[in-house]
Amino acid sequence: MLTFYYHPLSPIARRVWICLLEKGIEFEAQVVQLHLKEQFEAEFLALNPFHHVPVLLDGEVRLIESIAILDYLDAQYPQPRMSLQTPVELGKMRMIQMVTINEIMSCLSAVITTEQDHPKAEMLNTGLEFLELQLESDYFGGDCLNLADCVVGSTLPLFRRLGVRFD
Repeated sequence: MLTFYYHPLSPIARRVWICLLEKGIEFEAQVVQLHLKEQFEAEFLALNPFHHVPVLLDGEVRLIESIAILDYLDAQYPQPRMSLQTPVELGKMRMIQMVTINEIMSCLSAVITTEQDHPKAEMLNTGLEFLELQLESDYFGGDCLNLADCVVGSTLPLFRRLGVRFD
């Protein structure tokens, strides 16, 4: 059985959680209490020397980094498939994931500090407008739930909770 190390408030771990649930994969959940600094304890550092969640164990396989975990889960447990298949779809899916991670998540400091003139404030608007243009029906990059949706769908609620308006 899989073991999934996470913290419930982590949007990065949540993208893996969404994938596990959507695929119907059984797993054992292990909460890492970040506020208690459990991620710095020797037992967890043996799993991830970079001291962050998520971590996935599947038998002898140990993976860190959410995108690597998502790719592994979709290849190892292919039903239902959550990676898009054509080169164009696959490229768009990965592009949406990377824009969300590299551009939108990097704006978190601007939102937390609520500095309107923070250098990242305009980048957030650009990122959100970009995502809006990528919606195809109800999904990003395709016509079914996919790994891009897992990444975006676990990230935007954090910004919403911090007061970002999406209108």
